[in-house]
Amino acid sequence: MKKITFIAASKKLLLLITTICLILGGYGVGTAMAKQVDFEALLKGYTGKFIQSDKKNRATKITAESEASRSYIYEEPTVKNISHLFWAVGLYKLEDEIDKDIDEFMRINECEIYKDYSTDEMEWSEITEATRGFLRDNKEDFPTRFEFILPLKLKDYNDKRQAFELQDAYKIEGLRRFEVYATDFKMPQCTYDHRIDKGYPRALVLEFSRPFTLLHVPMSKKMAIDYMKRKMMPVNKRFERNGRTRERILSYRDAYLVLKVKIFTHGKLLGVTSKGVNTVQMLSVLEGFEIYDSKDKEKLFFTENYVASQSKGKLNKHLKTQYELLRLKHKGEGIFH
Repeated sequence: MKKITFIAASKKLLLLITTICLILGGYGVGTAMAKQVDFEALLKGYTGKFIQSDKKNRATKITAESEASRSYIYEEPTVKNISHLFWAVGLYKLEDEIDKDIDEFMRINECEIYKDYSTDEMEWSEITEATRGFLRDNKEDFPTRFEFILPLKLKDYNDKRQAFELQDAYKIEGLRRFEVYATDFKMPQCTYDHRIDKGYPRALVLEFSRPFTLLHVPMSKKMAIDYMKRKMMPVNKRFERNGRTRERILSYRDAYLVLKVKIFTHGKLLGVTSKGVNTVQMLSVLEGFEIYDSKDKEKLFFTENYVASQSKGKLNKHLKTQYELLRLKHKGEGIFH
């Protein structure tokens, strides 16, 4: 093991914290600490209003009234990102005398620092205290809004309804609970003694304040024809004409639902999932959703924002530009990605 001095460790940690603080500057928009209080009390103080669902399509349509929607940044739920969420919502507390939760935070976010310095008790004690100070000063700015991507399969297009019906296995009817995983939940352990099933949760059970239903995907006929043609291309390449069965054709009609979620507070730890990771209940509000034709979100089919601003008019163009710049910034490599 290489010998280092605490001065070197401190300089490295100072650089780390400076980097974190610079990146955290982008989280000032649309983020707030979620306090562990009564969930209904949290909702009473929520300033948004909910757009009513369209009874015909069982999915909401964008209306003139909802064009004044507020814009937020919804983070990708990586293992690193949700490790910050846990401190924001009070799942882990600085008042705890045991430092294992801070150690886990460092293993996830700065594995190299952990491997270099954790075996030196004196130096690691100083680093732990510096990390504790960082969490205390910045946890209110950690992200509490995330987007979760769920797969869909479309069935037949209804010309009269102007919408695709979802295949039965993918219909969502009146659900309030969704189990979701960090996008990189298989991220390898930092050290050999770092057991993933003993660490921070890498799966969340989202408990929504209101049930969510999605049975159809509204779409213009022109867009539907284009979609069906594109989804037929791999079928035509892989199968002869007599092998292009309806079952095979429908198996290629994939789409992706992107849930825009605001997490207010945590519930209870729910144990280890079948995939070998811990899971925790999170009390949340579904602020909107989008439906795309691919996981990389190249072509948008449908969008809905449930939270509308109380003020009239569209989002200020200057603010909208800032939001877009922040989105680009968060796509880069850094402590949160």
